[in-house]
Amino acid sequence: MVDYKKKRKAGVIDEFVGKRLRSVRVSANLSQQQIAEVIGVTFQQIQKYELGKNRISAGNLYILAKFLNITLDDFYEGLEEEVIFSEIEPWRVEKKQDRKALQ
Repeated sequence: MVDYKKKRKAGVIDEFVGKRLRSVRVSANLSQQQIAEVIGVTFQQIQKYELGKNRISAGNLYILAKFLNITLDDFYEGLEEEVIFSEIEPWRVEKKQDRKALQ
């Protein structure tokens, strides 16, 4: 049985998004503190996001994209499809395959 309540740890995709955040932040000549203030967290939390130690919530990612004047897609630009599928738990892949079979 799948434990839906189990929190997922930060993974490869989160690390990739964090690196993209750092890249965009540095290009915009902004400090971690300035970014932190935009979403109401500490600069240490931004460090964790940028290192891929913690996951950025969808809401905070949206706010950061608007603030940095980029699209949400820009955070994922260059992410290989194989990496995305390596992060998906097997039961999700099976469900997707089951849905395709029903179509």
